[in-house]
Amino acid sequence: MSDEKSIEDASEKPPPDFAAFLATLNKGRSNRDLSEKLATLVEAIEETGKQGSLTYTIKIKPQKAGGMVILTDEVRASVPRGERPEAVAFHRPGLRAAPQPRRPTHPLRRGHRRDRQVSDFDPLDATNAIEAVAELAHRAAAAEAPASHTIDQDDSLVVRVVPNDQTIRTVDLERYLEQPRRPRGDVTVHDPADFCTYVTRLEGTQTSVWANEDTGTVTALFNDHGETGDEDAEGLAGWRDHTATLRLKVDRDWAAWAERDGKLGSQEWFAEFLEDNARLIVEPDAATMYEVARSFQARSSADFSRVVRVDNGDVQMTWNEQTDAKVNSLGKGTFEVPASFTVRLAPFVGTPMQQLTARLRWRLREGNLAIGYALLRPDLVAREAFQDVVATVAGAVNSPVLLGVAPKPLNAAQ
Repeated sequence: MSDEKSIEDASEKPPPDFAAFLATLNKGRSNRDLSEKLATLVEAIEETGKQGSLTYTIKIKPQKAGGMVILTDEVRASVPRGERPEAVAFHRPGLRAAPQPRRPTHPLRRGHRRDRQVSDFDPLDATNAIEAVAELAHRAAAAEAPASHTIDQDDSLVVRVVPNDQTIRTVDLERYLEQPRRPRGDVTVHDPADFCTYVTRLEGTQTSVWANEDTGTVTALFNDHGETGDEDAEGLAGWRDHTATLRLKVDRDWAAWAERDGKLGSQEWFAEFLEDNARLIVEPDAATMYEVARSFQARSSADFSRVVRVDNGDVQMTWNEQTDAKVNSLGKGTFEVPASFTVRLAPFVGTPMQQLTARLRWRLREGNLAIGYALLRPDLVAREAFQDVVATVAGAVNSPVLLGVAPKPLNAAQ
C-alpha cells in the first residue's frame, strides 16, 4: 500500500516550469539566442513573404551521480532568403550609385527602441526611388522656357497649374502696369477747403460723404454702393476702398486755453498767460486784463453780531464774511475786477474763430491768492464749429453728406 501511495503523489506533483528553467540555463544565454533568432526569422519572413522555422533541441543523458543529468541544447533557424534588391545609378556624367533608402528596423530585433517615432524612418523603398527618378526625368524632358506674356489693363492676371503638386497659383502683374486697374487707396487732409477741392475732383455717382462728430472726421467714399436707375435692380456694388478723410486738427491756441480751463494758479502765472495771449482777448481789452492780473488785490472782512432776547433767554448770533477784489492801478485809481472776459478762439485749424466767455475765478486762502478762469461751455462752441464745417462741405460737393460712421472696405471673403 505504501508503494502505491508514493506513485500517486508523484503523478499529482506539477511538472517544472520550462520558461523559468530556460531563463537560468547557461546563465540565460540559451534564452537570448532564441530571442535573437526569432527576431531575425520574423523580419526575413515579412521581407520575403516566405515561410521559415525555428528549432530548439535539448539532448539529455544521465549522470552517474544520483539526481543529476547532462544537458546539451541547440538553436537552429531556417531563415528564408529573398532576392537581392534593385539599385539605382546615374550614368551622366560618369557612373555613380544613387543613395539607397534606409530600411526600418523590425520591433523584435535586439536593442530596438519601442518608443521610436515613425518620422525617424524613410518610407521610400527601392521601387519608390525608381518611380521618383523616372518622374523627375519625365518633367525635365517636358520642361520648356517660360513664354512671354503681354500685360495690359484687361490681361494682367495670370493663372497657371504648378506641375509638382498640381496646384493652381494666381500671379497678379498689376504692379507692372502703367496705371492700376481701378482707383483705390486712402488720403487724409486737415483743411476743410482742401477736402472740398479733392472730393469735387474725384466724386462720381457712387460717392457718399460721412460726417462723424465723435471723431471729428468727414470721410468721402468714392466707390460706395450706388444706384442703377432701375427700380427692380439691386444696385451697383462698390469695394469701398477708395476714400478721402478730413481729420480736423485742434488749434494750438484752443488747446492751450482748454488745458488751463478751471485751474487756479499764482498771480504771476496768470499775468504771464494773459500777456502771451493778449491778441485773443476781446473784452475788456488785453491791457485792462493784464493790469487786473498784475495788480489784483483781495480783502476779506467779517462782521459778528450777538442778540439776546430778555423774555425767553434765546441767543441769536450772526457771522457775515465778505471778500472784495479790486485793482489798484498806478496813476489810474482803483476799479472793480470784472466777473468775466471774452476771448476769440478757433476750435479747429482752418475754421473761423468763435467768441467764448471766460469767467474769472480766484480764491483767497490764508493770505495766498490763487487766480484763473473757467470757459463757459466750450463743447458747444466746438460742436457748432464742426457743424459749420459739415455745412461747408455739403455746399461744395454734389454727393449727399450723412451723419454717422463711414462703412468699412470690403474684401473677397465678404
